[in-house]
Amino acid sequence: MSKILITQKNLDEYLEENSKEILIDSTMILSPIAQDLIKERGIKTIYKTAPKVIKLDTDVLIEKISSILYEEYSYTNKDDIRRIVKRVLEKIRWEG
Repeated sequence: MSKILITQKNLDEYLEENSKEILIDSTMILSPIAQDLIKERGIKTIYKTAPKVIKLDTDVLIEKISSILYEEYSYTNKDDIRRIVKRVLEKIRWEG
């Protein structure tokens, strides 16, 4: 995957009008001159990182979903919880 080089020439393309922030993700590289311009203009640089991937086995996933249903939605009917968990696993095509 190639990176996008943000330079003095294209910096404004990555800034919203009147914005005091620039979002930099893992596909972008700031040139030294672009970094200097950002500092001079008082723009805050926000580095976006990739979301953390959590690997769960099926039993843990079922327990997490059941816990949410019970604690946040007061579901106590175990048959309902099983049906909902089964449907969630089908929807996300879980193959744990």
